[in-house]
This record gives sequence, C-alpha cells and structure tokens, in this order.
Amino acid sequence: MHFGTDETLDIITWNIEWFPKEGQTTITNVKNIIKALDAEIIAIQEIDVKSSFQQLIDELEDYDGYYLNDEYQSLGYLYKKSNIQIIDQYEIYTSQTYWSPFPRSPLVLEIKHQNKNYIIINNHLKCCGDGSLDPYDNGDEESRRLLACNLLDEYIRDHFDDQRVILVGDLNDELTDRMLDNVFTPFINNSNEYRFADMEIAESSSSDWSYPNWPSHLDHILITNELFESYGQEISNTEVIKLEEHFYGGFNEYDQKVSDHRPVGLQLKTEALGIFESETPIGKLICSPNPTGQQTIFNYTAVQAPAYILLYNSKGQVIDQMHLPLHSTSTYWSRSHQKAGVYYTQLIENGQIISSGKCVLLD
Repeated sequence: MHFGTDETLDIITWNIEWFPKEGQTTITNVKNIIKALDAEIIAIQEIDVKSSFQQLIDELEDYDGYYLNDEYQSLGYLYKKSNIQIIDQYEIYTSQTYWSPFPRSPLVLEIKHQNKNYIIINNHLKCCGDGSLDPYDNGDEESRRLLACNLLDEYIRDHFDDQRVILVGDLNDELTDRMLDNVFTPFINNSNEYRFADMEIAESSSSDWSYPNWPSHLDHILITNELFESYGQEISNTEVIKLEEHFYGGFNEYDQKVSDHRPVGLQLKTEALGIFESETPIGKLICSPNPTGQQTIFNYTAVQAPAYILLYNSKGQVIDQMHLPLHSTSTYWSRSHQKAGVYYTQLIENGQIISSGKCVLLD
C-alpha cells in the first residue's frame, strides 16, 4: 500500500464518502491507510462530521490538517508536517453568484516543498447528469461543471500565472467524453498550458478507474505547464490506488467501511537533473514555440567559434545534435522520431557549455 517516496512530491486526491460513513471503524481504517501511504499531501472530499475529521488529524502524529467547518460535504487537506511548509490556505469563488458551478467552494493550499512553491486547488464539482451537455440550460449538471472548469481556468490564469499549479478532486465527469459533451474542454483544448496527469488511466481498462461502482473515472489530477518538466521524468507517476486489495472482503468491505471512491495519487519528481539545474547567464538558449508539436526554432547569442546544440531525453541520453553556423543566432529544428515529453538542451561552443534549457514536445 506504500505510495510516497523520498524522490517525489506525493499528492493524493480522495473522496472519502460521507466521512466517517461507519463511524470509528472508518476513522481507524483511514488513519492506518494514510500512515501506510506516506504521502505528503492528501486532498479530501466529502467530510461530513467535522469533529471526526479533527479526531483523525489529532491521531495522525506526523500530519496536520485543514478543513472547511461550515460546508456541506466539506473539503479538507492532510499534510505531513516535516515535509510541507504551509504558506496560505483559503477558499475561492465563495459568493452566492458561484453557488451553481461550485456547490462547494474550491479550497486552495499554497505550500513550499524542498524550497519550491506549489499551488494545490481541491474541488468537488456537481454530481450526476445524463451525460449530455446542454449549454442553454443553466441547471444542467454538465453545464454547471463546464462553467466551473472555465472559472478555474480563468482563476489560474489571473492569479497563478507562471506558478506550479496542481488541480485535484472529485470532478464528477469523464475525461474521455466526446468534445461536444466534455466539460473539461477549457483544459483539454489548451495542451500548452494544462495536462491531465490521469488521462492514461481514463483511457485504460475500467478495472483501473477511481469509481468502480458505476464504473467510471471521476477523480482527476490536472497540472500546469510549469510542472511538465518534472512530470516528464521517469520516476513521476499517476495511479489509482486500489485500497480494496488490502481488505479481506475486497471492494465490498472497503466500500462499506471507508468509501466508494478509490484515491488517485500523483508522484512528482522534485529534483531537476544535475547538469540542468540552472541556466547560465550568458548565451541563454531558448526554443520557440515551447511547448511545440513538430517544429521549433532555437535562439541564442551569436556563436563565435565551432558550436552545436545537444538535445537530451529525461534519462540524460543525447538523442539529437545540431551543428550551428558561425555567427548564427538561431537554428531551425524539426522533430523526427522523438516521443512527447520534456527534453533538455545544451549549447556547446568551443568545447564549453555556454547555456542549457528545456523543450516540451507535445503529441
């Protein structure tokens, strides 16, 4: 059941249905699960009895927590005290104007982990619906979720530009719906800015989905492009954690004693590759556009000696080399066999590393 690692920032989103649905039995089970998972942050949905959640916090020696005390099916967080520094915690979209798209106001946690700042936005969007999006019906469940996604996109752009943002929660809809009915189009249609880290899960077998009772995959993790580099590294991972495998009665017992949702976890590598930890101030190497699909242009300070650009994959292996004309300030590069992901670049001039950078390749 262990999930957290020393090399990653580990974040879990978990709808713990009507916590605690079986009273003390649920509290004890959840406490033991969280200790075993050993993640830095757990974003919780559906806290019903606030005093029971406070009891859970008090019994977890390595964790502290935060939750909304006046919300129906409240949102909350658990976070490991030794690894996480809390900068701020607050709600957004709280006024009556936003009650339709947000039956529960999104809960923001601003943290510092290994000297890097992160923004986590916990959500529990409107449930249910018929699977069809009706843009002319303000009460349509899919339309309400689409509006929520548009507002979240707007908030991230306006308030968290160029910051590491992770949006999580029970978003109550499928990533794989056709575009006409897909409530996540504000994110999916902007792959330069956003990526669902759990998209492969949504596209995989139903046995791996987060909500087996339907079955469907409703619990999601979205990252912004400031995290594409970290997520592109081999150790990073997203998975549905099948807690029922640790109950004698399987999913039925887990459902009865804990929740009808499985948690979804993100492991995000926090350390850059050593030779690319920083860019040198001279001859800064920039590719544009970035991210890119098939083609990009590398720009740099005019080279005065034999020079070339090396392109590395996340394992540090050279996968391409571009020789540069003398006195040039840019060169064109066309992708061939390289897969989508984060790649690293170095400008070598007269045998010396002049600058380093990165380039994100999209599908």
